[in-house]
Amino acid sequence: MHSEDESQLIEYSRAEKILALGMVVFMLMGGFWIMNRITRFVPRPDYYQLEQRAGLAELSERFIEAQRKLSYADSLLQERREAFERTRVEYEFRREEYRVSLEKGVADTSKEKMYEESRRAMESAMVELDAATSLRSRFAQEFSALQDAYNRAHDEINASYSRAMNVYELKLFLVRFAYVFPVFGLSYWIWQVLRAKRSRHLVLGTAFLGFSTVQAIVMSGQYAWHLVRDVAQIAVSVAGTVATGAALVALKRYVTNPERVRNQRFRKGQCPACGFGVKGELYCPSCGFLLQAACPDCRALVPVVRKYCPNCGKPSKLT
Repeated sequence: MHSEDESQLIEYSRAEKILALGMVVFMLMGGFWIMNRITRFVPRPDYYQLEQRAGLAELSERFIEAQRKLSYADSLLQERREAFERTRVEYEFRREEYRVSLEKGVADTSKEKMYEESRRAMESAMVELDAATSLRSRFAQEFSALQDAYNRAHDEINASYSRAMNVYELKLFLVRFAYVFPVFGLSYWIWQVLRAKRSRHLVLGTAFLGFSTVQAIVMSGQYAWHLVRDVAQIAVSVAGTVATGAALVALKRYVTNPERVRNQRFRKGQCPACGFGVKGELYCPSCGFLLQAACPDCRALVPVVRKYCPNCGKPSKLT
């Protein structure tokens, strides 16, 4: 019967743990939903509005128009170069043809006429090429000036947006902090109260504390990298040193805790004071430590490390 009751209690304990874990999961779902929703109270910087205030839209239109005009000038210049090259080849051919005719002593007026026409066509093409070159140079200067102005305005907008985003992130952190850490403080207080009262509902407080702890850890992780990214290595070194040092101190205190040591020795059948093996003696044969004493209520012999009398169930008041 005793073993059945014990197994039933163990099953209850497992069921409570599973339900508590499920409770933590469901609370985390709601908690993260709240963390995302409260960000709506902080307006996010609008990049388009910054562009409007800086007049970047108008400047962008002028820049695009200058780019279009420069592209047109490039195409025109290419056409004029090709046209000049054709007239130059034609001129050189007609000039050579006319020269050969003159060397032969033949006055061919048709060849002279074609030579003069090709020369005038080449000179006209050269004038048009110079005009296209000048036009392209003027458009290139306009484009370069607008490009510099556009780049400066764009850099200023990016800097303003970056500053606005930093302020936004700070406000967002403060809003989330105002939610997450009061919840954590409340859960810890509830857990401490239930623990001090030895409440049977302590598992609920533990689940609430677990939820708030995970939520705080997740939020801290979201912002930790932004805070320590420039000094990540030294930050990890310092944090790791402090954490391991604290762990060693806590472990040392736990291992050498007198009450824990006494209880452990008692469970092993040893003297709580010196660790010598004992078997129901009243005093330790090794150090003389009092091992059993009379219960103040029922006067039954009780091991001095027991907090409650196994005979009457009342506090032994011996420890």
